[in-house]
Amino acid sequence: MKIKLPFLLIILWMMTFNLSAQEIKKFLGEYEIKADCILIRDDETFPEGGYENYKIKVEESPDEDANIQFFLGKHGVNGNVKATILNQQEFKILEDQHIVGTGFRSFYLNGSGNIKTDSIFMQYRIVDESNVVQQCDCIGKKLGSSGISSLGANKYKVYIDEKKQVIVLDETLQNQSLTFELINLQGNTIWKKTNTGESISIANLPSGIYLCRILQNGQVIYSDKIIKK
Repeated sequence: MKIKLPFLLIILWMMTFNLSAQEIKKFLGEYEIKADCILIRDDETFPEGGYENYKIKVEESPDEDANIQFFLGKHGVNGNVKATILNQQEFKILEDQHIVGTGFRSFYLNGSGNIKTDSIFMQYRIVDESNVVQQCDCIGKKLGSSGISSLGANKYKVYIDEKKQVIVLDETLQNQSLTFELINLQGNTIWKKTNTGESISIANLPSGIYLCRILQNGQVIYSDKIIKK
């Protein structure tokens, strides 16, 4: 039995549409963000000082050229940033989007990122009319995921001992079989180890922001951002 080509094309289009709708749903939600930003002016780099905390909400985009959008209310920029989904985890911010900020200043924005296990990793650049660049590396956690309502409301405490360059675990986590993960700003798991809850050395870890996850019996019991100075 022969099937006409147009009919096959319709079936393939429907399959693509359904898959896209399922993938979009994985990206949607509200995320708490920690951003590390620098200013670039006349080829000179200036750290902005400290880390910024804010929230973004990822929604479906009503525009045909994008799958998702999120609101960026920082750096004097207020606008919906459009992005396209590349695969099951990655998205790309549409290049050189023109956004009007406070005081009617013009900005152009581009960047990329990915979403992995209810966490978001994002890098973007904002260029204003004076050709001043704000470059940000961001990491965040979806609110309400994995039984954790926010990054500041973890049941267990984990902190960095800067002198000893180790991550110290809560007493209740010690002497237990745990899987420890560190995920970088690109969403890659750069370190994974199963141990019995002893402190974890980060002496050889480059400076930056990381997502720290601790699993017990395959379940995430701790998830938070850590900063290695």
